[in-house]
Amino acid sequence: MDRSKLHLKMPKQTMRRKLFLYTFAMAILLLALLATMLILLGRFRTPKDELFEKSDMQAQVFEREILTHRNTLAMMGVHLSEDASQIIGHYLSEHNMTFAELDGNSGALLELQKLIFNPLRQYLFQTDCSGAFVILDVSVNPYSAEVTKSGLYLQVNGYELDRRDAVLYRGIASVSRENGVMPHRKWRLETRCDFFLDWDAATADTGLFLEQSYRFTGLFTLPGMSERAMLITLPIRDMSGSLIGICGFELSESYFALFHSQVSKLSYPTCLMAEFSENDTYSSFLACGAFNDYYYAPESALTGRDIGSGLTELRCENESFVGVVRSYTGNDTSPGFSTIVMTPEADFAKATFKNALSIGFLVLLLVVLSVFCCIYVSHRYLTPILKGLEQIKAESSQRKRTDIVEINNVLDFLSSKERESADHLASLIEERNTAKEAYDRAQAEIDKLAERTKDTVDPEAYRFFLERIPGLSKTEREIFDYYVSGLSTKEILESANIKESTLKYHNSHIYEKLNVKSRKELLVYISLMNQSKNGGNDCDPFTKAE
Repeated sequence: MDRSKLHLKMPKQTMRRKLFLYTFAMAILLLALLATMLILLGRFRTPKDELFEKSDMQAQVFEREILTHRNTLAMMGVHLSEDASQIIGHYLSEHNMTFAELDGNSGALLELQKLIFNPLRQYLFQTDCSGAFVILDVSVNPYSAEVTKSGLYLQVNGYELDRRDAVLYRGIASVSRENGVMPHRKWRLETRCDFFLDWDAATADTGLFLEQSYRFTGLFTLPGMSERAMLITLPIRDMSGSLIGICGFELSESYFALFHSQVSKLSYPTCLMAEFSENDTYSSFLACGAFNDYYYAPESALTGRDIGSGLTELRCENESFVGVVRSYTGNDTSPGFSTIVMTPEADFAKATFKNALSIGFLVLLLVVLSVFCCIYVSHRYLTPILKGLEQIKAESSQRKRTDIVEINNVLDFLSSKERESADHLASLIEERNTAKEAYDRAQAEIDKLAERTKDTVDPEAYRFFLERIPGLSKTEREIFDYYVSGLSTKEILESANIKESTLKYHNSHIYEKLNVKSRKELLVYISLMNQSKNGGNDCDPFTKAE
């Protein structure tokens, strides 16, 4: 389709519509600029930005808490190792025994556990942990097929922060009963070496100072228990520096969840301390949530995927989360870990939808207000103008002054032009009347002249003139008819809307075709034509009426 034709068919824009569109476009532009400025200044944040800010701050706090807790456990472990070494050394010195003579000596091990029990319980209550242990590199039955180690392993009975009760997880039961502590339902006399996953690594002589010799294990399930835990272990050395056992503390899933519960602004946050991973897969972790609030603990390994804005999508078999992952690389004695703060993806999707709905409603409200304001402004602005235009279209005698200076100036201008036009028209009428009188006089003289020269005109030349008139072109005939009508040269130029040079050009052709030599001769022939028409001689003055 031709675009020019399509454009011509489009409706013309009124002043009211144009003003509305201009005002509306300006309002939308201002709103866009305002939104851009808010975004650049950080005043307009998306749910992603808000979630990242809250989650990252929570992850930093969570990481600092874990590092502080680890340092506290390491410090308390050093004191426990030193106290245990002193108690064992004092006992061996008092009984003139060597540490090797304890192996298989049930009586000596019983007396030694009695000495260690209360200090170990005190450490359990003073340290933020779920269990404390002292395990010696000896056994009540060193010849058993199952390799076990003698020692005490106490656990907190209940995880209230003001707890004072304990249970015996490993050790001689009579010792615990004497001190008012009942054995655990999964109690055993001694601890299997594989309980610690790697006894050799835990007891390896690194040559480091005691303060540098602590070691965190990975997460594992306690024997006979349903929950996992991690341990911090330290060596116990005698006065000569020889390793005689290990001690340390336990940090279980339940205690971790209670102790590290967070004060959070997030909705149902889940905080994880996971083993360090370089492939964004987290299969071993301890979890906690907001203080006195419910949280979703993943049931299987999490796989992370970056989704932008600093956020990570974390998926397991049945759940999806969105959050922030921070990594602590660690060292030889304190393995690295990752702190993860996340919320259910469904909650994040709800927040995103709610935010989009709020923004959409706000945008709609602003657009409606903009439209209303544009209509109001265009009405208030154009109504006086339209009334002024009505005054312009009215008769000059009925026009009234308006409150708009520009309209009043136009009215004054039109009034002055109307007066000038009236004066000019009167002048033209006068000139026309004068010209008409002059023309009538000239025509009368031409008629007289024609009558006088009738006898001098060649009849054959005149008839040839008449015969050739039909041979004129359309334009030439129009100019010829103007001459017949008695128009002057000026009037012919105005009526035909042509230049004087063009008129001369057509005159020369007319003269040539009609065989006339001048305008005077042409006018004579035309005068004869008019006389003949008036006389009824069919344009031939030389024909006598019968």
